[in-house]
Amino acid sequence: MNHNMQEGSAKVAQNAANTVASLGVDKSLIFVESVQVKDGEKGEESAARDARYAAIINAAKDLGASAVLLAHTADDQAETVIIGLRDSAGLEAVAGMKNITVRSGIRFARPLINLRRLETTNICKDLGIEWWDDPTNGDLTPSDVELPKSYPLRSRIRHTLMPYISRFFATDMTLLLAKGAKFAQDDLDYINSQVDIIERETILKQNYDSCAHEVKIAISPLTKQHTSIRRRIIARALTAAGIRFSSNHIESIDELITNWHGQKPVALPGGYAASRKSQTITICER
Repeated sequence: MNHNMQEGSAKVAQNAANTVASLGVDKSLIFVESVQVKDGEKGEESAARDARYAAIINAAKDLGASAVLLAHTADDQAETVIIGLRDSAGLEAVAGMKNITVRSGIRFARPLINLRRLETTNICKDLGIEWWDDPTNGDLTPSDVELPKSYPLRSRIRHTLMPYISRFFATDMTLLLAKGAKFAQDDLDYINSQVDIIERETILKQNYDSCAHEVKIAISPLTKQHTSIRRRIIARALTAAGIRFSSNHIESIDELITNWHGQKPVALPGGYAASRKSQTITICER
């Protein structure tokens, strides 16, 4: 994958393709995709990830692939947990990335999620496989020097933050966070299985005629549900409406269910609002 974000990126991508071919993979199954990253409100890293996934999904569909294998390691998992704790709250923040996910109908698997980055490097060394280290990882910067803010957040977490908190607690926090994410994911899988059942009774419809991405939530089935179930239903409804939301938005909409006293609609990003009428909450453009 060539993101066109660094000088010489096309050569790096082609070298990777050549390495794969040298391992015996059919050349007809090797693709070098060039994508253009559009830096939007979510930031360059997020934009690069979206562009990458879009290209991978298109290629996987063209090939009829049964799964796409991703190279995320335990280090990536620990970093995801740290970022999750910064960006959100609750179980999802510490659950990290799932071993298997489905995106746009394509199954993605992470077979290396329990291995450290150093282990994958050593495997390459043992097998004589050439690899490339992204210079934005900051690997050439001494470990006792903090990476400047010009580096990607993940790089700064890996190079500066994780070693610090590991020294602070005198333990390998990368492995602890990655292992904790697995336990949290097991709990989250069970909770979501219960949410799946409730969702069929509560998220009533998406009516694209009267309002783009309108979503309605039936209140009655939620009044006796646990907070964890209610808030996940709200999150799914907001996702179905295509809205970027925070835990504050979820809490405010939950107040329409548990503490209804005729309050005004809850303002949401993108010009949307959530309003209650009788036993229904409607999420729609204002």
